[in-house]
Amino acid sequence: MKDRQVWLQLLFIVGFTVINVFVFSMSESKIENGRSYHPAFWNASDGQRYWGVAINVAEKGSFTINTADDEPLKRSGPLSAIVFALPIALVGFEESAVWIVIIQCGMLFGAGLLGRTLGMPYGANPNILQAVLIFNPSLISLAHHAQSDLLFMFLCSLFLFLVVGLLREPRSWNIGRLVSIGIVAGLLPLARPLGLYYIMLVPGIVLIAVATMEQSTRPSRNTVISGLLVSSLIAAIVLTPWGLRNKAVFGEFSLTHSEGIQMEWHYNALQKYQSSDRKPEDKKVDFERYSVDENCIGDPRCKYGVTRAYIDAMWDTPKIEIAKALLMSWCKLFLAGGASQLSRYLGLNAPATDEYLWNIKQVTHDVRNIVDNWMQNSSFWVLFLITIIYTIICRAVGLIGLLVIIRDRATLRYTFLHVGTIAIFLAMYLFSGISRFRAPLEPALALFFAIGIGTLFARHNRVKEKTTQQFDHPRAEDGND
Repeated sequence: MKDRQVWLQLLFIVGFTVINVFVFSMSESKIENGRSYHPAFWNASDGQRYWGVAINVAEKGSFTINTADDEPLKRSGPLSAIVFALPIALVGFEESAVWIVIIQCGMLFGAGLLGRTLGMPYGANPNILQAVLIFNPSLISLAHHAQSDLLFMFLCSLFLFLVVGLLREPRSWNIGRLVSIGIVAGLLPLARPLGLYYIMLVPGIVLIAVATMEQSTRPSRNTVISGLLVSSLIAAIVLTPWGLRNKAVFGEFSLTHSEGIQMEWHYNALQKYQSSDRKPEDKKVDFERYSVDENCIGDPRCKYGVTRAYIDAMWDTPKIEIAKALLMSWCKLFLAGGASQLSRYLGLNAPATDEYLWNIKQVTHDVRNIVDNWMQNSSFWVLFLITIIYTIICRAVGLIGLLVIIRDRATLRYTFLHVGTIAIFLAMYLFSGISRFRAPLEPALALFFAIGIGTLFARHNRVKEKTTQQFDHPRAEDGND
């Protein structure tokens, strides 16, 4: 059995390596201002906040964006820049792309290995779970771009791996695991600011999960409370240096200054999702209520007022419009294959697919545009179909897996963790229906798929066995004919 697993892992490594080497070899660099930019850089979403900062970290030792004014990093954490700065410092910027891709591919494969343990409490096939993660087209695309999503996904996988172990039995609440959870929890907001709100809410999910455990396996209340406090303290220690840096640079102890800008994006997205005959709600009253102005959105001193003003403005929108917008946004989030960014990386002409699916009434119009555009960009649409079919199959089978596990009380504590994680991120994403934002959800979604496919195979085998028995043991009246 061990030999079989070794050979299977070797097969995974070979297949994973071949795919990523092929993708990297097909990439096209650009020359700007006498400098060569690999698509891992020029095609990265918000790349200046990550690889742009990494250049200055490597060359100047400062967390500033690589522009003419060297603007201090404000809207992102430092972790991605630190990771990317290492190869830039060692081999230079132009040669660092291959090493950044190798590092991120290693993270993706590592996340697949960690994901194998997530299915153990459910009896899910770990090989299927690992394969669904490491051969996910969207995640492969993210591994080839110098942005924060793949690093954040890897840390989320590691965090879930540690917490799942915590929920197994009372002996798991040891100081080593609690410290490890605290360190990873502290790193999450440094990779992406949204990680801060996740680690603030996840202790509540852990408490609920522990409450569903059987008395014989449930840790004592003191063990749980003290354990969560230890992990929280370690996380706070990890986060403090970045907060102090922001205090020194911006005059406020904070881990992120992007809340107001993000809420503005959500508000504008909500307006796009609404019916075309509906005028945007006047938000001046909301800003006046908090004594702030829209123009100060980038000022750390008024970010909380701007954030609350936009939240109130969105809440004033008719609830049916909010429900429609969430439906469309979540459909895009869960079903998008991530083909656009990968196509540009490969040098294909990618249509502006982000303009599609902003309104339920325009779905037929969007489909017609896709059909009209097919011949002009056939290579892109083939890749689009491959990624979208892969994603739809995974979501459909995963839904079966989710329906199976929510009825299993024996694994309820693990289900709370995974479903709770998805719920927290959905609440933060609101109207951000972008495929790359699905990255931290992929471990849980892969788990649901592995359970779902196992359920389908088990049902198929039962039907096959029953049919075989009917042929082997014909009815008595048939034998009397």
